[in-house]
Amino acid sequence: MEDQFKKLENADLKALYEKQLQALSDALISGAEWKDVQDQRNLLIEISKRLHRGNSSSSPADYPNRGE
Repeated sequence: MEDQFKKLENADLKALYEKQLQALSDALISGAEWKDVQDQRNLLIEISKRLHRGNSSSSPADYPNRGE
């Protein structure tokens, strides 16, 4: 799965991360079962891994919505 992110620029990965984070948050807030959002959660994890491997200088400040 991670291979699909190798061609994306860091800015594109960040945008994708934010979009997926918001979608996951919305699904959970709307009452979706945890098992129903596992694929979405795993995708978010893979994007996060790629961001941190590709840019070791990433900081939590780059993700303003994280933790909300």
